[in-house]
Amino acid sequence: ATKGSAPDTWAFFGDSVTANAFDPAVADTFSQVVATRHPGYAPIVISAGTGGDTSEDALGRLRVALPTLPTGCVIGLCYGSNDASHGVAPADYKAHLETAVDLIRAAGDQPVVAVVPWSLNGAIADYARACREVATEKGLPPGPDFYSFFQAHPDEQMADHVHPDAQGVVDMQRLWAEAADFRY
Repeated sequence: ATKGSAPDTWAFFGDSVTANAFDPAVADTFSQVVATRHPGYAPIVISAGTGGDTSEDALGRLRVALPTLPTGCVIGLCYGSNDASHGVAPADYKAHLETAVDLIRAAGDQPVVAVVPWSLNGAIADYARACREVATEKGLPPGPDFYSFFQAHPDEQMADHVHPDAQGVVDMQRLWAEAADFRY
């Protein structure tokens, strides 16, 4: 089957942080914030966050999902929390992100890499740096910087200092919507 095209579709792949972040019950969803910032637009959102996933898992998920998504989607990636907790080498993490970006582009879609959220895991800074490097080296539009945001707002994370709390969810959707400005 060939992919069809559909306007203004966004799919967000990531781990449980992403799964939590795209709670459709929040007061101001990604789509609502985009519509407010850019009247006349109401993006379709596909939440594809899966608890426990690492950047390597992303490659398998993308290989299955990309052929089913409409051409021209924006594919947001937010991985790294599990990579850091499992001790995946930052160089391997970066290579996985680069491969993910290449897969997304080969499918005719637009990748955007978020900077992994800050956590109490001291190694997470290396993964945040890798996110920034991939975005720059691959010429991507800037994704949201969840590392800087949650480092400045650790009170918006649950007690585990990994997952967003209710306000953190609202702010993650807002930050993704602000990063979406390049599309409109």
